[in-house]
Amino acid sequence: MQTETILPDPGDFAPVIAPPAPQPDPRLVLVAGLLQFATGVSADLVIDVRHKGRAATRVRHIAMYLFATVYGEAAHRTAALFGRDRSTVLHALRRIEEDRSNPAFDAWLGGLETALFAAPRGGRA
Repeated sequence: MQTETILPDPGDFAPVIAPPAPQPDPRLVLVAGLLQFATGVSADLVIDVRHKGRAATRVRHIAMYLFATVYGEAAHRTAALFGRDRSTVLHALRRIEEDRSNPAFDAWLGGLETALFAAPRGGRA
């Protein structure tokens, strides 16, 4: 007994459309943009989890610190947004907090915090 092969009608299938790429948190984009302005390191390098250059890593640590402190985000949430492990964020927070003992760095970082707080929504989303 031979069965007839029935091919599906091409109209039965919806076109395959790739889902949109996930958009980064707007607050993260704001922090990265501010740091690009302040340091010259591209905002894409700050957000990109694959980039491991020394300068970008330092600026990324500052970005994690600003994001966690200005927006009051927990380390696990900050880690998820930066595509890092929670322990990496905690390390970055400790490093930047230690560096704040330098008055010039503390003043510079305080200015960045002030700028983020002055952003729309008062810095807190």
